[in-house]
Amino acid sequence: MPDFAICLTDEPWLIPAMRNIDQWLCSEESGEAFSHCVCCRLPLLELDCPWLVNKEFQSGECVMEYAICQSCRDGVSAGFSAASKKSVRMFLETEIAWDARIMEFMLAADLTRRFDACIACRTAREDCAGYGISALFDEGGMITVGPLPLMICLPCIGRMTEGLSEKSRDAWRRFLADHFSGPPGDWESFPGSGYPGML
Repeated sequence: MPDFAICLTDEPWLIPAMRNIDQWLCSEESGEAFSHCVCCRLPLLELDCPWLVNKEFQSGECVMEYAICQSCRDGVSAGFSAASKKSVRMFLETEIAWDARIMEFMLAADLTRRFDACIACRTAREDCAGYGISALFDEGGMITVGPLPLMICLPCIGRMTEGLSEKSRDAWRRFLADHFSGPPGDWESFPGSGYPGML
């Protein structure tokens, strides 16, 4: 089964408003849970470490998806400069009202409510031209509930990453080129893919 993809789908069961949390976080191509890390290609449930699922949607369609284990995630993020990481942390600390968001999360028993609006600007998902979702799973395959899962719109991803150094952008481009097919220039159309969870 695919564990990463550039994907477009018109399957009716994938209409966002009707999804449960498992459908949100599974592979759009297979409809099944991710089973392997996009980098090391090892089975996620055999790695004895957490993993992250990142998906990006544009115009209501999934355009990128993958799962990455903690070890490989650390390896990718090691390529980002300290200044870039500080810039992203500053955005997360100053542009997101975490106390209010955590209170909302606690009051909503359904985890899919976390994908109703952007974590930062609170734009409703249906009003977003594009957005990314991230979720963390523990080594047993259970969703870890904390700041993640979350949804963030592409404009806010743009603001969050505007301070990234060229070194950091190059590290991200290498990740895309190494693990996704297509000419390198194609990835310029996916400016926010992966950033929320990777950093």
